[in-house]
Amino acid sequence: MEEIMPYLNMITGHLAATSLYVTVLIALVLVIDAVNGNAPSRFRYLLWCMALVPLVIPVRIPFIRTAVPSAVIDTARVYLVPAAAHAFPSGAGTIGLMGKLSVLWLASGAVICGIVMGKVAVMFMSLRHAVPIQRQDIQALVSSCRMRMGTAVSVETLVIPDEIIDIPCVTGVFRRRLLLPQSMVQSWSCADLEPVIFHELAHITRNDFVVNFVQIAVQVVYFFNPLVWLVNRRIRRYREEACDDIVLYLMAGNKSLYAHTIIRVIESARNQAALGVIGMDFVKPSPSLSERIQRIMRHSVCTEKPLTVRHMLLLAAVFTFGLTLSCAPGLTRIDDAGSATEMTLGQNYPNPVNDKTTIPFALKESGAVSLVIYDVKGGKVATLIDKRLDAGSYKIEWDADVDSGIYFYELKVGDKTIVKKMTVIT
Repeated sequence: MEEIMPYLNMITGHLAATSLYVTVLIALVLVIDAVNGNAPSRFRYLLWCMALVPLVIPVRIPFIRTAVPSAVIDTARVYLVPAAAHAFPSGAGTIGLMGKLSVLWLASGAVICGIVMGKVAVMFMSLRHAVPIQRQDIQALVSSCRMRMGTAVSVETLVIPDEIIDIPCVTGVFRRRLLLPQSMVQSWSCADLEPVIFHELAHITRNDFVVNFVQIAVQVVYFFNPLVWLVNRRIRRYREEACDDIVLYLMAGNKSLYAHTIIRVIESARNQAALGVIGMDFVKPSPSLSERIQRIMRHSVCTEKPLTVRHMLLLAAVFTFGLTLSCAPGLTRIDDAGSATEMTLGQNYPNPVNDKTTIPFALKESGAVSLVIYDVKGGKVATLIDKRLDAGSYKIEWDADVDSGIYFYELKVGDKTIVKKMTVIT
């Protein structure tokens, strides 16, 4: 256990830090979404997808720095964690609070991942009961709908027993399948099926499967963050609304027929448990049925309205802001001169860390300051500061690429020197 705790603590520490700054981004997205309530669902869908970017690609880039101009900052990448022997501050064999939280996250994540994989397995087992559709008119209808929508990928149309899946859905990332319940194939006409097929093909044309898999992965990892659940609910809602808009556009705005089709599908649905997590079905629990029907029947519904320059600029701004939140600052002054009562050098944090570490220190008096990192052989690895600084409290972040091992960082002011140790694991 002691050998893996530094790695586990490093991961959970990074996830906690990422969740913290993503909260700011989600708050911004909420405000923009509320202000643009009449915008096309496609824009609102992409807007909420932007909130996933820092969670999927938790980058650290030197974009904005609040630094003393004369400070020398080493900006390579670093992976710093405490040695295994220092991961248990309460004594040998004792796991601290951070360690307990790490174990709890790992155990809970494993359970959730197991549930997800179980649903995926159920879905794949369900596909064994699907057979190619025999009705030539439905096959021709699917081909016609594909041509009208411009769907380039091939779609395999299958019939599946109602006791397994009783609502239409599509599944597959590389092999796209359109699944139609047996009772629907037997009793529905092509005119009745056209809105259903349009809706399912819209998911394929928009590549919604890719985002859906990303959502699943993010929710498994960040299951402890309720804002991640909120983001995923909004994405699923606006994804369905965007598909509704496409269908209404292709049906020349025939709202009554499309609304009637949705109600008819819901009335025939009895068992959706086999859908698992990899299928895109015709009926989603959010928004509610009444809200969805009301939106479809409103004359102001946005049907394939192109995104404006303003929408594109907003999306770009949110994306850029998400990256900026994860920027790594350089040397930052915390307190004014005179606030420090003595010269101190703090332990690097977070402890452990993922891809960077922060070193705090305080100066009682102004003077020539040197902060250098050495390896165990005494070789200089990086010079973080080599200049005169005023009295006060500071912190500096190190982002470097070094081999695993023990390292020391030395703060020197005049004839006074303080040295502390860190462990690097790459």
